[in-house]
Amino acid sequence: MEGKKLQEVTRIPRSQGILGQEVFYIKNGKYLWSLRSTNTKLWGRVSQDLGETWGDWLELVSNYDGYFSFTVSEENKLHLTCKDTTGNLRYVFWSGSDVLQDILGEDYLDNERLTYQTVLVDKKGQVHLIYFTEDPLENMWRAKYCLKSEGDWSLPEVLDQGMGSGQNQVASALDPAGKIYLIYQVRENKTFQFVYRERDEETGEWSNKVTITASSRSNLYPSMVIDENGTLHLTWLRSDGMNYRVMYRRKKRGGWMVGGWQKDQIISGPGVNAYTPIIGILDDQVVCIWQQTDGIYQSVSSDQGQTFSEPVLQEKFHLLAYKNLIPLDFYQKSGMNLMSSIDTGSTSVALLAAVFSSEDTETEEAYLNLPELKEKKEIILPNIEYLSIDYGQKGLEKHLQKINGNFQRLLFEAEDIRLTNLQMGETIRDKEAIILELENNLAQKDETIAQLKEREKILENIIDKLRNSITRNNTDFQGKQKLLEKKIHDLEKNISELKEKLSKLKSTNHQLKEQLKEKEMRLNEEEEKNKLLRDELEGMRNMSFWKKLIGR
Repeated sequence: MEGKKLQEVTRIPRSQGILGQEVFYIKNGKYLWSLRSTNTKLWGRVSQDLGETWGDWLELVSNYDGYFSFTVSEENKLHLTCKDTTGNLRYVFWSGSDVLQDILGEDYLDNERLTYQTVLVDKKGQVHLIYFTEDPLENMWRAKYCLKSEGDWSLPEVLDQGMGSGQNQVASALDPAGKIYLIYQVRENKTFQFVYRERDEETGEWSNKVTITASSRSNLYPSMVIDENGTLHLTWLRSDGMNYRVMYRRKKRGGWMVGGWQKDQIISGPGVNAYTPIIGILDDQVVCIWQQTDGIYQSVSSDQGQTFSEPVLQEKFHLLAYKNLIPLDFYQKSGMNLMSSIDTGSTSVALLAAVFSSEDTETEEAYLNLPELKEKKEIILPNIEYLSIDYGQKGLEKHLQKINGNFQRLLFEAEDIRLTNLQMGETIRDKEAIILELENNLAQKDETIAQLKEREKILENIIDKLRNSITRNNTDFQGKQKLLEKKIHDLEKNISELKEKLSKLKSTNHQLKEQLKEKEMRLNEEEEKNKLLRDELEGMRNMSFWKKLIGR
């Protein structure tokens, strides 16, 4: 809801070009392209002498529908992509008076609706198309990529897909080495978050997507640029709960200690809505530009995006008269890196034109040659000072023009207030949801407390019973303990008596052992004597009788 509401407020109507103007100019060298849309046709004409003379109007797209994105290669080649009323994807190549067109139909859309498209051209002249589609029947969106090389288009490669409506808030860039950087929205937990991917020029492979935001509010309208060091600078919008603020983040080259995505920064001031931020590199400075209700603001970083200056009002809206001319060559000459194509459905190009072209005398010369300035000497644009009208002094037509201008300005301010109210309403709803959740949690806590109190009563009853039981058991225990103590005392007395008897028995036993030893000794002596007698007797038995007599 958040993204769709902001889109309705900040996007210029499809048939109105930049800042409500019907004609859009692109300058590169001496070439000046003029583009305008009427009904369902996209027209263009070219000047090769900074607007002094113009070629005829050419019908670029006969059934034009929606925004176009463009980029320029070399000096005089304009590449443009858009969708037509039949839903096909159109690619237009415009060089001099030659206009070539490719219609990428069913093979590239597969019964899907086109929601966003952008075109990039590398140094080899290869054309890269990135586009997003939606399938209402399946409720699916898809991100696709195809390449035109040597005159032929490759079949589309599906980069990503998901549930929901098609994405239309995308940023892409091409660095001098041919690497493509892509950032787009995905819906996560009811909010829009950004994911990042890149395409390697040598292998043609796309990296896996990485979610680079994780905020509680949606992230909208990304714009990025790549500096000469390979650092990616990204700006976008995010609500702080009351207003949309310009956010900034950079991705540095290198390992995890020095490279990778850095922390988010808030660049625009609080209390006011910011719109259509765009970022660029000018004279080694990172420059971020955006709109507020009173004009165009700019913030600059002189340390490669580490810190930014306070926002400064650069231009009032009434000074933007016909500054819908994009001097690409001036940006390149001044060091402004605009490798990515620009979607003219937003006012980003007008912001660039208003802020960076004031020092370019050649561009000022081109401004003076614009047919609108030659044909219309007095420019009437929104100005809040003309609310009081004096019909007696000024012509009715002029007053009506001023009324119309004031109406447009007041409409912008009213839409700005409405957008703030939408954000505050969403914040209130978020807070109410939090309060409701807290109230539900509180009710659950109260119920839990009541249950705990009931359990506490039950436990108290159990404790009382246990206490009484313990008291009774303690009395019984004490009685038994006394009996046991008496028994122990008697046993100890018996043990003492037994010990005394045992001692006497041991003494008697010792005496008996001594007597036994003496008897054993006597017995041994008697046995020795008996043995001698037996031996002597045996000898006498064996002796003859006369020997016995003699022996006597």
